[in-house]
Amino acid sequence: MNGTTYKPINKTHSEEENVLDLYFEDQLSPGRYSLTIHYSKDVGDDKKEGDFFKIIFKPATRNRWLATNINSVEARKWFLCWDEPEFKTTFNFTFYHHRRFKIWPALPNATSIGHVHKKEWCLTKFFIAVTISTYQLMFVVTEIPLFSHTEYTSYSASCELHKVNEDNTILSRAPVENSIKFSDVVIEKILDSEWYCKILLTDFNINQLALPAVPEDVIAKWRLILCKEPLITYDKEIDSSVHEREVASTIVRGIVYQVIDNAISPSWWSHLWLNKGLATLIHVEILDEVLLYYFSKWRLLDLFMVQVQQDCLHLDTQFTMKPLSYEVQTSSEIKSLFSFPIYVKAPVILRMVQHIIGHEFQEIIKNYLKSYYYRSLSPDYLWNMMQVHKKNPKLGNYTMKDIMETWITRNNHPIVYVYRKGSILFIRQSKKVFYIDDKGNAQVLRHWLPITFTTWEQLDFNDTTPRDWITPDSSEIIVELSNNTGWIIVNLQQTGYYRVRYDDTSLDEIAKYLTTNEYEKIHVLNRAQIIDDTYYFVKRGVIPYVTVFKSLIRYLHQERDYVAWYPMFQIFRDVSSFLPFEEIETLKIDMRYILEGLLENLTYDEKSDEDDLTKWLRQEAVRWACIFGDTNCHKIAKLKLKEHLKDPLHHKLSPEWREWTYCKGAMVAKKRVLMQLEKLSRRNDHKVFNYISCVEKPRRAFDIFFNSALKWKDRYPNFFHYAIFVDYTVEHRDEIRNFIKFIDIMAPASVKTKLVFIIIKHIFSEATLQRIFPKWRFLDLFVVQVQQDCLRLDTNFIMKPLSYEVQTSSEIKSLFSFPIYVKAPVILRMVQHIIGHEFQEIIKNYLKSYSYHSLSLDYLWNMMQVHKKNPKLGNYTMKDIMETWITRNNHPIVHVHRSDFMLSIYQCQEGYVDDDGEYCQLPHNWLPITFTTWEQLDFNDTTPRDWITPDSSEIIVELSNNTGWIIVNLQQTGYYRVRYDDTSLDEIAKYLWSNDYEKIHVLNRAQIIDDTYYFVKRGVVPYNKFRRLIRYLGQERDCVAWYPMFQIFRDISRFLPFEEIATLKRKVSHTCSEKL
Repeated sequence: MNGTTYKPINKTHSEEENVLDLYFEDQLSPGRYSLTIHYSKDVGDDKKEGDFFKIIFKPATRNRWLATNINSVEARKWFLCWDEPEFKTTFNFTFYHHRRFKIWPALPNATSIGHVHKKEWCLTKFFIAVTISTYQLMFVVTEIPLFSHTEYTSYSASCELHKVNEDNTILSRAPVENSIKFSDVVIEKILDSEWYCKILLTDFNINQLALPAVPEDVIAKWRLILCKEPLITYDKEIDSSVHEREVASTIVRGIVYQVIDNAISPSWWSHLWLNKGLATLIHVEILDEVLLYYFSKWRLLDLFMVQVQQDCLHLDTQFTMKPLSYEVQTSSEIKSLFSFPIYVKAPVILRMVQHIIGHEFQEIIKNYLKSYYYRSLSPDYLWNMMQVHKKNPKLGNYTMKDIMETWITRNNHPIVYVYRKGSILFIRQSKKVFYIDDKGNAQVLRHWLPITFTTWEQLDFNDTTPRDWITPDSSEIIVELSNNTGWIIVNLQQTGYYRVRYDDTSLDEIAKYLTTNEYEKIHVLNRAQIIDDTYYFVKRGVIPYVTVFKSLIRYLHQERDYVAWYPMFQIFRDVSSFLPFEEIETLKIDMRYILEGLLENLTYDEKSDEDDLTKWLRQEAVRWACIFGDTNCHKIAKLKLKEHLKDPLHHKLSPEWREWTYCKGAMVAKKRVLMQLEKLSRRNDHKVFNYISCVEKPRRAFDIFFNSALKWKDRYPNFFHYAIFVDYTVEHRDEIRNFIKFIDIMAPASVKTKLVFIIIKHIFSEATLQRIFPKWRFLDLFVVQVQQDCLRLDTNFIMKPLSYEVQTSSEIKSLFSFPIYVKAPVILRMVQHIIGHEFQEIIKNYLKSYSYHSLSLDYLWNMMQVHKKNPKLGNYTMKDIMETWITRNNHPIVHVHRSDFMLSIYQCQEGYVDDDGEYCQLPHNWLPITFTTWEQLDFNDTTPRDWITPDSSEIIVELSNNTGWIIVNLQQTGYYRVRYDDTSLDEIAKYLWSNDYEKIHVLNRAQIIDDTYYFVKRGVVPYNKFRRLIRYLGQERDCVAWYPMFQIFRDISRFLPFEEIATLKRKVSHTCSEKL
């Protein structure tokens, strides 16, 4: 200040707050000072995650590149700086590097000076004159020669910037020059699009680099876009139309994110969702505009609704997803904001805002970006600009900020009920939807809901501005209909972020109309919405499948639109895990009916003039028709396979049809066809062998391949092991037959009681298989494959209780459903460990004593009564204990909390849905508690050490010291999840990292991973705790312990395209590579 230099005499650093305090000899008066700090940052071979990306290819080749990686708090690793997004500054950079390397972005003011002593080295200097935030910076250093192949000039009359510099082209390696031409065309069309002309506010050169091995699909920073090379190259001869769409999407996403992210910064990280959501929405709209007019009709906006919004509704249910915006302070909390919701839910919410505002939305966004360019803002500035466009008097003096606050600060989605009484229709917001407040408590969800609707008379699905509003103060709308017949549809084109539940009368009217020839007069997005929403309520048990949902989906027999079918394909995936159960045969018949009608219209043959959506529809329909057992599917596949093998030149198989033709064709093929396959695979196509596992009679394929060439045995050992397993099973068929024969001995007193017999059959089947194939560990696999799956399903009211009152035929049939095949054996396994070794003898005596009797469950509980072993149970009977387990849905949660030498184990207060559909607090179960510690290491004693009862919900355990771990629920014998406090989880993670990790039973290693991930999804355990826990898997070699992790991979796979999950992908890849 005033030319005076002040030097600090001391400094202190707070690790907790990450703050550096400087102390000066003299007191500094208020004013403007320049702080100069000299420091060095070594970016060497020993790289740390989060600092930079470094890719090195074959030694001695010029294929190296390195890039900085700054997203949020990573900035402080590079600069001693204030890394909050609201702070902006100019930058001076000097790079000291070998001359063969080039620095990107190539700024016009960059200068390069040769080194005085090293002629091959130079200094490159950059000056960034505009003020930007640190997280917007990125530099790439590479020796890979990159070339520009095309110059673009935009002459769109709507653009304010008519000339676009040639440096906006994609720079790529010479070998991919021909494959990048499609990307060049896409860029040219983007520059002419209406949306892009509105958001483009600068004529800065943007360097777009296509590099091999980029860790994320696309990275957009200040004046730089980094693309993964395979995602911007396209060859029409070998690449599918799906890849063509991916290339176009990657290009558009990079350009739009670069513009939006660098135009306006959030004033704080919790406002990050607005930039990301707006960029995603505009990305989809530009992509739809470009592809609609210049390429095939992909209808990206329609696909966005069914693929993104409907998926978001499934995820944003019962507290799985965090709100878009919430208070963050620590580094881990800030990083948690760079997660799924801002890329999934944020654009969906902004699309709703777009339809609330109407046609002015684009102009508002343009003015918002133009007015506050290079500013750091909160969303309030955007809401204020939209304020004048509120169009409904019912909103009164409430502001856009008031309306939007409920949407961005709360999780879960609203539910709108539609029910009619005569010609009067009522639309109201459900009071049974909850969100989690800042204190972790469940509160009733009250939103401002924009209501749009049309009727069978109006048929106007295009006016999506709200006709009325449901507000926190007025939760019901009344509509008078011209008569009491005909349908009404709410939430036109799914513009509102809520589900709609119609009463049975309204749903019946919709179903009747859909079966007519005029079904297409209902907008395709509403046809898709009705299926998705109704299935959601079927899963919750509030809408019956047989009488309502089945009649609704039968119209799909004539539906030919991929968008309308998409939610149904998702439902197929949802129920596919239950296809082996014979009780699902009725559902399979229903699915075959609608698929047969579709394929009758489409046929199995592609037509050259078809759009891609029709092709995708046929591919999905054919796939699921085969899965559901359609005989025509297998016959046609067999015919096409024979034609292809006979004349492959005239009967070529496209990549999309290859697997289906080979697999389904081989499934029913005769010996001659299999021999042709063997010859083909031997001659020029080894991939053919991958489909041989589809054969219904594996012994036949085994003979052909094993006897024809011994090399197949060594190359594909798993197939031959499977064939040996079939032989071995046949060898033991008598023993296997015996353990299922007893099911016919007894008749249940009521349909409900059948669960006992199914459970016993299941337990004994696992035990017998374990004895026949001891190395296959069926009992361990039963726990991770059945019990853990059951816990996932038996969450938040998806699954009904094992036993409940039934009267009607449909209610009786509903008992023969998934729970008795999934949950029932799990509960009885718990009973088995409660009783101990006497369990088998009790079952034996039970069957012997009551053969051919009709009994209730009480007889079995009475025989077990004498084996209750814990005095804490007092005079309570086995019937008392088991009643809570078989008459309630949902599963208990046990909390483990330690305080110094005292450990508290207590049951969490969960919720359930009663017979009237009301949300109720779940009474406490009788919980058998087993545990061991780092000192005892006894995982074999699975009889309860203590009990948590409805009257005593807490157990206190004294520990020898306050370090070391305790593990509850040994071998997962209890049907409950365990949530450990952070200290306990850290101790377990540390031990798992040691060479002694196998001293923890494999089922508990699997359990800890599965339970912890469940709590991560609920937002009560931070991801960094889970990440630390699973790092031990780098040394784990047991499939059982890995199984829940594989399930987690499947769970997160739908988010793999999002660039923000790249860190997780690198972690997983690193962990897996340690085992390969």
